[in-house]
Amino acid sequence: MKRKFGVDISYSVAWRGRECAYDNLRLGTPEQSYKLLPGYLHMLMATNPGSVVNLEVSDGNKFQSHAPSRRYNIMTTNISESLNAVLVKVRELPITAFVNEIRSLCQKWFHERRTKAAGCTTMMSKDIETKLEERKDRAQAMGVICADQYTFDVVDGDRNYCVDMALWTCTCRKFQLDQLPCDHVLASFMSYYNFDLLL
Repeated sequence: MKRKFGVDISYSVAWRGRECAYDNLRLGTPEQSYKLLPGYLHMLMATNPGSVVNLEVSDGNKFQSHAPSRRYNIMTTNISESLNAVLVKVRELPITAFVNEIRSLCQKWFHERRTKAAGCTTMMSKDIETKLEERKDRAQAMGVICADQYTFDVVDGDRNYCVDMALWTCTCRKFQLDQLPCDHVLASFMSYYNFDLLL
C-alpha cells in the first residue's frame, strides 16, 4: 500500500477495509441480506402471479424448502448436488442476489425448453418420440395373447411378460419405473389398437 499509494497502514486496518468493501459489494452482511428475503419473495409473487413461494424457518433458525409432490413425473437422485455444481460461483453472494441468480438460471432453462417444445408436433418430446419408435420396432416382433380387455400375455423371445392396462403395469417393471410404455405394453397396444394413438 505504501509503495503503490503512498499510504502507511497496518495489516489489520487493511483487512477491515477489505471486509468493509466486500460487505458493500455484497449489499451488506449475510444477516442483513437474509432480512431482505421475505420482501424479495413478496415481490416475486407480485410480479409472477401463480408462483409458489414457501419460506419456512426451522427451530435452529435455518431455512427449509420442500416440494410436496413429484413435479412433471421427474425424479432426481440429488437435486441439491446438481444445483450446487451449477451455482458454485455465486454461493458467496447475499441471499437475495443468490435467489435472483437461481431465478435467472431457471428462467433461462425454461426458455430453452419452451423453445425446444415449440418445435414438437405431438404431446411428447423428440427424445421420447424416438424412444417410443425404437420400442415399437422391437415390439412388432413379439407375440401377444389377450387374456381379457385389459390383460395381455406378451411373448418376448423365450420370456413371457404380463401387461395389465387397467393397473398400468408390466412384469418387466420398466413401465412403472420410467412411466413410458415398455416394449411389451406397446406390443399389447399395437395388437388391439393403433400405435399412432399414442403419439
